[in-house]
Amino acid sequence: MFSAATAATASEFDLRALSTISLVFCWVSLTVWLLVTAGLIHLSVKTWASPGGDEFSLGGTSKVGNRLRPQEVLMTSSATRISKVANVVIPVDDVDKAIDFYTGPLGLEKRTDIPFGGQYRWVEVAPAGADTVIAIAPPGPEGKAGGRETGISLQTDDVDAFHAQLKAAGVDVDAEVSRMGDPVPPMFWLRDPEGNVLLVVEVVA
Repeated sequence: MFSAATAATASEFDLRALSTISLVFCWVSLTVWLLVTAGLIHLSVKTWASPGGDEFSLGGTSKVGNRLRPQEVLMTSSATRISKVANVVIPVDDVDKAIDFYTGPLGLEKRTDIPFGGQYRWVEVAPAGADTVIAIAPPGPEGKAGGRETGISLQTDDVDAFHAQLKAAGVDVDAEVSRMGDPVPPMFWLRDPEGNVLLVVEVVA
């Protein structure tokens, strides 16, 4: 018989495993897309006639410096009025403590700090020069703060140095940097003072 604590631990492990698999899939997809865009991988959709009628086949060859022809579709697009991702929101109970964490150990800059609703504040932080910001705000009327898998990934060019820096500053980080091998970059998770989880990945220019 499993105890409630054992079941909860297993559930947390399953969620972390699912999150890791999803991130791996996203990074592999991104890598393939970048290689195709750079012309290092050539994808084509070919059609031909056969005795049984028309058939379709997807073929792929590796070519360097070969640009894609107009009939080769890599992405679909649709009309939209959305121009960019404006922000991602982390609900917190203690805004001041969150500001100290995100602008202190993480080194983000505070872009906005606006009071609203009499007793609340809307705060935005971001890496210098970044377009998309992280909004720090109280949860909604029926929402809860803390303990969230935010889905936010932060980019660094030296994951080991940043991991050591955060660990020395007392930040709750994974014990070690996770290394799954190419094409997945080295990464680790960190948790803010309210237990919200963020991912840090290494991307070297």
